[in-house]
Amino acid sequence: MQFANFWASHAQHHACNSLCSKVFVTDGFQKPSRFICGNVEMTVHNEELGVIQVGYGNRPDYGTKRKNMEDCGDECSSSSVEGESHETEISICKTCKANPAVHKVEKELIINTECNINRNPRFVNGKVRSYGLIYTMYNCGIVVDCLEINLSEQVYITLLHWINMLKKFEDLTKIPSVFVYDNACRVWMDVKNRLHQTKTIVPTPTALFLDSCDMYIDRLHQRTHTRSMCRLERNINLRSDLKNIHPIICEQTNSWLRQRCSFDPEKNPLF
Repeated sequence: MQFANFWASHAQHHACNSLCSKVFVTDGFQKPSRFICGNVEMTVHNEELGVIQVGYGNRPDYGTKRKNMEDCGDECSSSSVEGESHETEISICKTCKANPAVHKVEKELIINTECNINRNPRFVNGKVRSYGLIYTMYNCGIVVDCLEINLSEQVYITLLHWINMLKKFEDLTKIPSVFVYDNACRVWMDVKNRLHQTKTIVPTPTALFLDSCDMYIDRLHQRTHTRSMCRLERNINLRSDLKNIHPIICEQTNSWLRQRCSFDPEKNPLF
């Protein structure tokens, strides 16, 4: 919390230039995926979003087959949580083995085919790899906050990340009210629909602030969005005051990390 709040006020302490901290830029990063528990039904409760399915990030209790499972990586698979196979048993963490009951909630799998954006889970048929993480930076390159993703980069996970991040800030009037994201059109639609139509987002001060924010597609992905709403309302190129900001800073950071960092815990203790 202190980390996010401190770097959110970066411009107040040491402004990079006149464009410092003008917008939040968000992106997913799948490289730091890791082996996780096979209980995909684990949920968390969020004040604004209610009960949402996030999976379980605990390390699996592999037993004697751990070495073989890790060697075959993504090609290995096991049955679902309810299955009875030995592979399933060793893919569950100790906590879930002791408490096998799960709480089912409505699953949300959004595939934005109109804009050529898929958010398919990597956790399919019992695979035990997490999705990576989602993180938010300022356009000037300051990392503000992140959230590990166990299942997939769904819209509600992006909303969970943004809401959790905003709650860490002491003063929402001192931060930008612009978000840039490759699937900003779908997130914007989801916020408006759930807050004003279906009433499935509780209108807290944080949710209302997010509702007031502008959301734009980054320039790298803008060309894949063909709907008129995406081209006219979610197009950052139409904002003259944001003409010179850096909306693909996350993409460049991801590229830099892929080339220079190892996410193998045995090679890089940071991960």
